[in-house]
Amino acid sequence: MSATPPKDRGAKRTAKADRAGRLPTWVSVFAGLIVAVGAAEAYPAAVPQAEAGELHEILRSIIEERKEDLDPVVNRLVYLDCEQAAERVAGLLRHPHPSVRAKAVWVLGFLNAPETAKALVGALTDFNWEVRRDAVYALGRLEHRDASGKIAERLHDASREVRLEAARVLGAFADPSSSPMMRRALEKGAGDIRLEVALLNGLGLMQDDKAISLARKRLAAEDDKLRAAALRMLVRLDDEEAQSKLVALAGSKDPETRREAATLFGAGDEHWAVPRLEQMLLEETSTTVALAAAESLAGHGRESGLRYLAEVSAAGDPRVSATAAEALGRLGVTADDLLELRRKAARKRLASSGLKPDVLAAELAALGLPFTDRLLALSELFLGVPYRSSPLGEGAGVDPGPLYRWDAVDCLTFVEQVLALANTSRSDQVLPLLIDLRYQEGSVAYGQRNHLMEHQWLPGNAAKGWFRDITEEIGEEAVVTARKEITAESWANRRGADLPLEANEIPLGVSELPIIPIDKLGGLVERIPDGAILVVVRHDIPSRPFRVTHLGIVVRKEGRPHLRHAARATYKSVIDEDLNTFVLRNKGYRSWPVAGFNIILPEENTRRAAELLE
Repeated sequence: MSATPPKDRGAKRTAKADRAGRLPTWVSVFAGLIVAVGAAEAYPAAVPQAEAGELHEILRSIIEERKEDLDPVVNRLVYLDCEQAAERVAGLLRHPHPSVRAKAVWVLGFLNAPETAKALVGALTDFNWEVRRDAVYALGRLEHRDASGKIAERLHDASREVRLEAARVLGAFADPSSSPMMRRALEKGAGDIRLEVALLNGLGLMQDDKAISLARKRLAAEDDKLRAAALRMLVRLDDEEAQSKLVALAGSKDPETRREAATLFGAGDEHWAVPRLEQMLLEETSTTVALAAAESLAGHGRESGLRYLAEVSAAGDPRVSATAAEALGRLGVTADDLLELRRKAARKRLASSGLKPDVLAAELAALGLPFTDRLLALSELFLGVPYRSSPLGEGAGVDPGPLYRWDAVDCLTFVEQVLALANTSRSDQVLPLLIDLRYQEGSVAYGQRNHLMEHQWLPGNAAKGWFRDITEEIGEEAVVTARKEITAESWANRRGADLPLEANEIPLGVSELPIIPIDKLGGLVERIPDGAILVVVRHDIPSRPFRVTHLGIVVRKEGRPHLRHAARATYKSVIDEDLNTFVLRNKGYRSWPVAGFNIILPEENTRRAAELLE
């Protein structure tokens, strides 16, 4: 991820050179490298020298016969890191055929041995222009900056391709000692647009003030790329005339002109460029301009630009997401960096959006956050929501409560709604998923609701793939089994469960849950992952048809595990309670003691969601 912007001019010059001076890549070689490294495991490591000798001979024959399938052999030699490879390949530079010498130079660009630079410098004066061009490229790829003087001589080469490659490499090196020769080449290079652009870019990276007059002459050039390169160079040099021109471009009615301005602001001094970019990002109506402004901001080390790119890289428009992803790649953002940026974007959205949970759930899914991150973020929305016993119902009949609501929850409906929200990608998907969690067969009827946790909710939803039981993974040998049996007689004499069910709707039978005894959990709380659901299991009382009485979501705050739950007693709302405090409080219950805890881990249920939303 981009660091904070450098404060001194020299550090700034180096940082900009690093960003803008990356050389072109040989795509086929890197594709081959992936294959070769994967295949390398099949080679016996004990015989690299013997294998290297064979590979040298194969390579020699391929080069001399002028075939195209060099990549696998070169990749394998690079993998083996055999020093003699460079010496043998360098010997091919004396071959009479220029295509053989060109391929040998190309191969040397991947073999960074002591003799490589000497051989490549010698190739700079080869009578064939392709050999000279590839030698310049190879020296640049291997970052042999000691060869800058020899490369600079190629700025006056008879071949325009060699001159262009020399300008690009010297620009990437950003070696100030090369700037006098680059200025002379720019003075003589009028008419060769590509060369002039490359020289202007390089001189800008070198912060060569002596080239300002040369750049100003090109501000009126007919070619768009040449004018842009001149302006970019002057902006890098903090030229006031260029700054004024750039500000005017940023106010253009043409989106393409504004996009170019946003890109050029990335080369400017942060003190005047960054405020302009932030304004563009906030006010810009064109997505392409906003993307350019965000990338320039990120290039200056501003996280606001990175966060914007992270957000839209997961956007629905494939062109926008691809452009943002490409920009993040150029900025060197890793997958871990991207995930953290999306988490920050999610936290910012939670803090300021004011959106309803179902709308926000869809936006968080679009950010590309992992499932657990979404679950935790969405559960945070409910903090402070009042506790209300059994706030949801079927909308009519025995329990006419609403099918869903965000303004009141109990411990179970809080968890159910969070699970449904975390699995949705559109706001209209939440209700079907919630119904599946709350009812046995997706049928909205009081008799089909999962009333009893041990007998219905836990086993039924585990079978549907909403979560898996991890109690034994956490507790290991400490785990015991909590058994509960419901018979027709115990149901008829039940206490504490006013459930008017028909005879065929009563969940008769035996249920078994693995639990960690309450006295054993204290030393294991750190092993419980974020997003896991802690289920409170009481001692068995035959007249009560259930043992599970509470549940909540484990979260970490300031490094300590907490239970996010809808608490009826004392708090009367959704709170984050220190988990050790919660366990200690549960140890104090005497009339119906807590036996222990079952632990389940929610998982993204894409299969079930797809079935329900077909």
